[in-house]
Amino acid sequence: PDVSTFRGSGPIAHCIHAPYDAQKWRDLLIPAEETVLKVATQLGIPVVFPESMYGFDQTYEVISPDTPLTRSRNGKPGVRATLIENRLASPSRTTSVIAADLYGPDAGPGCVYHQLIIGKKRPLALFNAHAKHSVTYLPDFARALADALLDDSTPPIISTPCAPALTQAEFARRAGCQHSPITIHPWMLKVAGVASTGLRGLKEMRYLWDRPSILTGATSSWQATPTDEALEVIYQAQLSK
Repeated sequence: PDVSTFRGSGPIAHCIHAPYDAQKWRDLLIPAEETVLKVATQLGIPVVFPESMYGFDQTYEVISPDTPLTRSRNGKPGVRATLIENRLASPSRTTSVIAADLYGPDAGPGCVYHQLIIGKKRPLALFNAHAKHSVTYLPDFARALADALLDDSTPPIISTPCAPALTQAEFARRAGCQHSPITIHPWMLKVAGVASTGLRGLKEMRYLWDRPSILTGATSSWQATPTDEALEVIYQAQLSK
């Protein structure tokens, strides 16, 4: 790539994504990151990448920066593992900042956990409403990304601080939902997935939902925003819309 237009640039926060489809991730995200890594290497600038829990060994219920990557290179987990491997192999300084499922003010349609529970009289739970599941508050994620950009000593992989994990049923109660969640079972996604690639994609990630899925290992000097405090901020933001 022609790096002349980037000269004088500071650290890069490479926050792009693609539709929720493994092949599109492979076709779009891998080449995009390869380009950014080449630019960063030539200019000697660091790059910070948001990362999910997808690329790590699926046999682990507790994920940390030390958890090995999945050996498979198939599906969405395989794409995420490939991206992390490419960053680790790059001569440039890179940091992958891991987050769990996201929730928070202005959470978009891709924040499935948020969209299925928060603000719903009849919330929905994926696969198992009673398995502990870490979630990451969006402002905390942004803070972790910013910290990594500004600190040259940041390790290649870090975790965003998360509040203690709750089950989806517990989270729904804390969010003020009037009813317990209705559980979405795999067969329901199979039927719905006929018309939606995104729903088929959720079934692929079932292992993150039907058993405990915990993100740990954060080394930040600050603590995650408490869940009740985060939910109050979200509630106030919804009132102001």
